[in-house]
Amino acid sequence: MIKKLLKIYFSFFILFFLFSDNLFSAELKSKKIDIKKEIIQNKTTEIKYAIFDVNGCFWKPHTKDIFNKYIENYKVSFWDKIKMGGYFIAHKLGTINVKAAYEGFLSYCKGKTKRENEESANIIWNDICKNHIYKKSLELFNEHKKNGVKTIIASTSPSDIYSSLLDYYNFDYVCATVLEKKDGIFTGKLVGKPCAGKDKRDMVKYLVEEKLKGSLKETVFYARSQLDIPLLKRVAKPVAFNPDPKLKAYAKIKGWEIIETDECISAGSI
Repeated sequence: MIKKLLKIYFSFFILFFLFSDNLFSAELKSKKIDIKKEIIQNKTTEIKYAIFDVNGCFWKPHTKDIFNKYIENYKVSFWDKIKMGGYFIAHKLGTINVKAAYEGFLSYCKGKTKRENEESANIIWNDICKNHIYKKSLELFNEHKKNGVKTIIASTSPSDIYSSLLDYYNFDYVCATVLEKKDGIFTGKLVGKPCAGKDKRDMVKYLVEEKLKGSLKETVFYARSQLDIPLLKRVAKPVAFNPDPKLKAYAKIKGWEIIETDECISAGSI
């Protein structure tokens, strides 16, 4: 009887040992896999280029706020105001044709001189932009500059809007929409395509990869609009900064970093 019990006990011990060995091996393999995944996830690409959208991202005013200020300065007609409202509804719906919207509305600056447009840009800067710089954006910008990262503006508004911003912050490159001039007079047309959506992606790609001989896989992009998804999808580190609802939902699905802040400071304060 004792021998039988010992035999059963011994058999049980052997089975337990073999099972435990397999169990511990499986656990070890699992840990190795987890460690490997962790190593892959922690492997970061060196960031050499930092791209900032500006409207609603580096400063608080959105594109519509910029154009509303232009309307106020240039005394745009009632029908152009109605037309502009339609464009912003289309933007919210994600159906806007940015070039058509620009050239359909640019009658506000047709016939204006370069000096007149600069004066209007200065009014916009002083009235709604200068004292509404996002503190977080500025901290990110300063950190990138400290680390020797090239900084790039990539924004939809006319390039003239950013001249005062550039007096304060030394961005290395600017990709923006350019208004056509002939003999110093604005024609109401664009030079090429507006810096938005897929065209913004292509402009930035050309700058980084063709002119600077770099790669979008060495780039971080801070953007707030659903229109910027084509470029956000191509960079190493996409960041949704105060994103609109569609971009926020998309960023959550993709697991992109989301920054939301409302703290603003005046240009030059830090």
